[in-house]
Amino acid sequence: MATPPASPLQSNIQSPTKSRNTRKSTRLRRLTVRALDQPKPTVYVDAATGRGSGPFKEKFHSYLGVVAREKIPIVHNSWKDVPDTLKDLVWNDILAKFDIPEALNAKKKVMSTVASRWRQFKCNLTTRFVYGNSEGQHEHNPPVKYDVDKETWEQFAASRKTPNWQGIRKKMQEIQKYNDCPHVLSRGGYDLLEKKMMEEKMNKRQHDAMTTENTPNSADPPSPIQRHVKWVLARTKQYGQMT
Repeated sequence: MATPPASPLQSNIQSPTKSRNTRKSTRLRRLTVRALDQPKPTVYVDAATGRGSGPFKEKFHSYLGVVAREKIPIVHNSWKDVPDTLKDLVWNDILAKFDIPEALNAKKKVMSTVASRWRQFKCNLTTRFVYGNSEGQHEHNPPVKYDVDKETWEQFAASRKTPNWQGIRKKMQEIQKYNDCPHVLSRGGYDLLEKKMMEEKMNKRQHDAMTTENTPNSADPPSPIQRHVKWVLARTKQYGQMT
């Protein structure tokens, strides 16, 4: 009796491979592919702080990080070395995606945020991929993950291994040792923390009004969160311990 052929499922079975799920880089494709006939999202930016407000503020702040990673080469040593023409292109790209009524007055602060995002991006690359030696650090190829060409990455990695840069890195590590109370905030930062705290205060007000049979005054918002309270909560872990 002839042996029956192996089933397609059995013949195509491959040995399972373990893959590590990591957060991908934010790209905000919806803003990138926005149709020309669609209105730009409006964001009101405080000229003094550079912080946005309105329903699209989260996308606005996320996009500043996107444009910093994708438009500005990492091979520049500092923000001062980035050509002004490139900075103008980045600013025009932001204006093409968002309607900012205070654009002229807010440009300096917005671009300062872009510079901060760019420096943080390079710092993360240095920590995770250039000097990262813990398990799983090199599992992902940074040129592929962040769409950086191989030559640019090799040039950047080499610049982070020079004696001059290693001296700067060692100095910053010594300074960081004195930071004995690091915050545990998420990417939302203090804005998200304050938003959650204000929602909790509003919910508590409504709950107290229901238990006392008083009608809450929705027109009267809760009092602002005090600065020292936010500082403490930003450094409080999930189970109540301080960092």
